[in-house]
Amino acid sequence: MAKKSTINRDEIAPINTNPFAPTTPPATEGDDRRKVAPQDKVRAVSVALTDAEYQAFDRIASETTPLQATRMAVMNYALRHFIREYRAGRIKMETFAEHGRVRIRE
Repeated sequence: MAKKSTINRDEIAPINTNPFAPTTPPATEGDDRRKVAPQDKVRAVSVALTDAEYQAFDRIASETTPLQATRMAVMNYALRHFIREYRAGRIKMETFAEHGRVRIRE
């Protein structure tokens, strides 16, 4: 025989609310901490890596203990470091003639 329900239906509040109604008032422009300057917005992009390069980022991330950095954090740092070094003139680039590939002059 099945157990009887222990919940009294009279104790359950009726559902009369709109599920699409906002639960909090919208933030005013001065209160919205998510607003950032257009030049500081982050845009997700993809990068093509070989398996070895991908694993290298994983290995570097695992070596950052106790920081426990993620692979993505390491990749973000590497790209930003590259941009700083390139702008400072410490990295010179030349392009291959085929497929627009780039290599770093050493």
